[in-house]
Amino acid sequence: TCMGNGTSVRTDRYRYNEWGGPEQAELYDHETDPRELRNLAKDPKYKDVVAELSALIKGGWKAALTTQ
Repeated sequence: TCMGNGTSVRTDRYRYNEWGGPEQAELYDHETDPRELRNLAKDPKYKDVVAELSALIKGGWKAALTTQ
């Protein structure tokens, strides 16, 4: 999803948003936080998830289709 300067990607478990780049990111775990109340993007435990989802955004929607 793209809106203004924001881009979002959703997997079965996570929603990841970048607002102008990864330095202003949001990561939500829908398994434990379905209402998206706790941003996990800066939590070191989720750095690999952030990197993976950020790469999906950078690759564009066509590239994301081939990773599923």
